[in-house]
Amino acid sequence: MDRLEIEENIAHIFRLSDAFSVDKVFILKSERSINWQKVKKISRQCTEQVRYEVIESIDQIDKDMYYKVAVEWTDESKSVIEYSLAKVPILLVAGNEKHGCSQKILDWCDDSIHIDMYGQNSSMNVAMAAGIVVHSIRSKSAPRK
Repeated sequence: MDRLEIEENIAHIFRLSDAFSVDKVFILKSERSINWQKVKKISRQCTEQVRYEVIESIDQIDKDMYYKVAVEWTDESKSVIEYSLAKVPILLVAGNEKHGCSQKILDWCDDSIHIDMYGQNSSMNVAMAAGIVVHSIRSKSAPRK
């Protein structure tokens, strides 16, 4: 998660991560202080089930360990509908609620994917977008344990 600031979004991503058995969540620290008690409560204690690490910089992640994919509409992004896994393990990066993924994150990632939008709005909530992408990728990968 690239500098998420809203506790509800962070909590919903923890619930999503638990539901889809995500191995680990990396949280790139924001300038805004996060109320972790609120995250814990809204996530229904999923912060206890899902491994996570709050990091200061993406440089703290072993970039060679993952195939890194930003969830962001770019000139080169591919539709999540058409996207097929290139390599595993995959690290999905969801961007800030207001600004999306930073250019530094986009440059760091190996790929970017977007969700096709059919309505008038040009974006959607980060937790909802993460849910769509995780479900899409999980449904194309190995069957459930």
